[in-house]
Amino acid sequence: MTIETLETPSRADRFQALCELSQEMALVEDEWSIYRVVLEVARKVLDFFNCAILLVDCQTEELVIVDEHGYPTGTRGMRISLKGERGISRHVAVTGEMLYVPDVRQDDRYVPGVPEARSELAVPIKIRDRVLGVLNVESDKTDAFDHDEALLLQAL
Repeated sequence: MTIETLETPSRADRFQALCELSQEMALVEDEWSIYRVVLEVARKVLDFFNCAILLVDCQTEELVIVDEHGYPTGTRGMRISLKGERGISRHVAVTGEMLYVPDVRQDDRYVPGVPEARSELAVPIKIRDRVLGVLNVESDKTDAFDHDEALLLQAL
């Protein structure tokens, strides 16, 4: 009997995932399929248990969770005000800058959602200088993401 272990994806695996994403995107016909493809590729190469795509609703000045993986039922469609003080995704949407929090329990911006969350990486989704939304991943491990993974998430 053998026990398979999960290995951290190598740089080559991550590059391959980006190539697959490019190929998949060429075939995508609607925005909802794009969200699903991005989440699938992120899941293949990053060690996370939650991932979400949040888009800015300019009329209401809120972030809206348009797709997710690993969150409780009912998470999709939730809204987060951009006018508040807290929220890691909110911070990224407002500043337009990536944010990595190695231990969410030590960061006042974190809004508790999933009790097992320990680290969070959020990157803005941008066209030129305009922030359209946020791609956000959480891990149940403290300090779970490295520089290469942050770059990969930005590339997605």
